[in-house]
Amino acid sequence: MIFMLFSCVESQVEVVIGGDCGDNCSRFERGEEVLSGQNPQGYAPIEENTIYNFVGGGIVVADFNADGWDDVFLPTQVQDELYWGGEDGFEKDSSWLPQDEILSVGGAAADYDGDGDFDLFVTTNFAPDRLYRNEGDGFVDVSQESGIILEAADTAPAVWGDFDLDGDLDLFVGGHLDHLFEGSQSNPDYEFPEASRNIVYDNQGDGTFTPVVMEYYEPEPYTLAAAWLSYGDGERPDLYLVNDFGPLVIGNRLLIPKNEGYAPYDTGASGIEVDMYGMGVSIGDVNGDQLPDLWLSNWMQPKLFMSTGKREWYNAGASLGLEKMRDLQRFSWGTALVDFENDGDLDAWLGYGPLPGFEEISEDDEILDDAPVQPDAFFLNTGDSFIDKGGRWGLNDDNVTRGGVFSDLNRDGVLDLVRSSMLGPAEVFWGTQNLGNWLEIELRDEGMNRFGIGSRIDVFHVDGRTWTQWIVCGDSFASSGPPRAHFGFGEDSDIDRIEVHWPDGSQGLYTTPKLNQRIMLVR
Repeated sequence: MIFMLFSCVESQVEVVIGGDCGDNCSRFERGEEVLSGQNPQGYAPIEENTIYNFVGGGIVVADFNADGWDDVFLPTQVQDELYWGGEDGFEKDSSWLPQDEILSVGGAAADYDGDGDFDLFVTTNFAPDRLYRNEGDGFVDVSQESGIILEAADTAPAVWGDFDLDGDLDLFVGGHLDHLFEGSQSNPDYEFPEASRNIVYDNQGDGTFTPVVMEYYEPEPYTLAAAWLSYGDGERPDLYLVNDFGPLVIGNRLLIPKNEGYAPYDTGASGIEVDMYGMGVSIGDVNGDQLPDLWLSNWMQPKLFMSTGKREWYNAGASLGLEKMRDLQRFSWGTALVDFENDGDLDAWLGYGPLPGFEEISEDDEILDDAPVQPDAFFLNTGDSFIDKGGRWGLNDDNVTRGGVFSDLNRDGVLDLVRSSMLGPAEVFWGTQNLGNWLEIELRDEGMNRFGIGSRIDVFHVDGRTWTQWIVCGDSFASSGPPRAHFGFGEDSDIDRIEVHWPDGSQGLYTTPKLNQRIMLVR
């Protein structure tokens, strides 16, 4: 099926391409905007050996008020906060939010009811999760009437996608347990407490959801991140679970469609069913084969799983320089695969932060203190390897990071970073270096999945090279960015065509617009 419609969404800031300043300047400008939202004392003990490791860790970015500028939702330990984006920066206005004081972890924004605006799902600790419906002038808590399970639980990832291909958005929510598990590293007989369960909420299309409990493993995994994996073939997406405490409980698992539900893939066959301390995940096409590659955070070395075929990956992290950690880096959380400089390839970000009170036991039973300062990493893709530029680019501060979202907040063609903080205010880092042509693509569709979540977008060069992005909703650590694809092309400007593979398998072919702008493709 061929479509030739597109509409332009004009950029609001003058675009300047080029001007590389080499290694002697930062690619980020620390914004004057200091977003509050977290107890400045960071972690808050609630009982012996128990602290909040995840609360306030996520970031949600979406245009909630439909004015054309991205807004920022911040979960907190007390009253959640909302910041309106605009040409002049951000302005706090939490009047849209229900006045509940809950231990919010993160969430994801999506239009679950198909009315054209972004609703908000919030994951929590020690409390029921929340579903907020966007009424155009504020959010209304519809958790109970929508069928969201109202039970106290610890959850972190929320990932929207059409898992049954019926045209509306369903939701996966991953369960964990916010506890330090004292003794688990040194005692082989330690019995882990039961984690909160993983649930798929099946959208019924009438504003309600039916929970589908994930009962494929015993015991329940400690899931901290997840991703719907779409291959562009019109088949139901796979579900990839990134699990904490993998070597001690259950490692990462790939679930594939079976009948009306999901079943485990053959363990070990995919290459991504590994035992690790998984925290976050992002997907992108690093090797240009139009299949999803996976960037995972971890306790110690992160992992980049490169695709070699459908449901086939290998760990390319070490060979590409992505496992070269600085001495103080132990726990990575938020992840992102983005073309930060618009040079045509994907770079990789990791947010680092310690677990207070955690003690690592060496092979010689030596206690290794968890470093109180763990600088974030930003790996620049040089074409054949990655080099960590986080320190040179001003990300090596004493922040305790969890989640993070990259988005072009000021619409100048360069991605910016909103980074969470467990020590105090969240912050905005403005991207400054634009080394090439770029294009941002949003999708619009009729029906319940208005923003085309789950779609794959391919941009073709005249010589056959392809750039691929997926429209996802929920990634990193407990975070979610806008459903928008950002492509960088470097000096290349000979773009031939754009193809959209919609979740139902239909394809849209679009003529190439002028580059260096944000466009909307309509089915």
